[in-house]
Amino acid sequence: MLPGIYGKLEENGELKLSGHYLARYLDDKGPGDIISYPENNETDYWMNTGDIFRVTDDGFYEIVDRVKDIYKNNKGQTVAPKTIEQKFTGVPGIKQTFLVGDARPYNVLLIVPDFEDSLLQDAVNKGDKEEYFHQIVMLANKDVARYERVINFSILDREFQLKKAN
Repeated sequence: MLPGIYGKLEENGELKLSGHYLARYLDDKGPGDIISYPENNETDYWMNTGDIFRVTDDGFYEIVDRVKDIYKNNKGQTVAPKTIEQKFTGVPGIKQTFLVGDARPYNVLLIVPDFEDSLLQDAVNKGDKEEYFHQIVMLANKDVARYERVINFSILDREFQLKKAN
């Protein structure tokens, strides 16, 4: 943390900040109204960051996910999809991924393949495309909790498109 800034992790892992550098912006009047500046760590005002963090062994904060992206499966277990999706970032043959599992019994990974990757091309030529991705998913599942595991996956034929706001 910076001098004069205090942080604490809530039960859900969200980082909250306080300190005299942070203006308090929200109250009954609505956004944009500065109310007060917290003077010290004893303040009742803590700003929600909207980010889930963990504390590393070195005592640093490491971002895990956004609060709004986290979901619960049908058993009420909390899943941080970005944590799982990051396991597939930079993997040969994978261009994009998206984890689905909100209120469902298991997680499904949507995969946008990178067909220009030579490893994936070899697998496709041998008729092993499904097996190629299956092995990658099984490897990623080794170091996540049972309820975070990818149980099924779907290979998509086009990239994700983000709708632009007007």
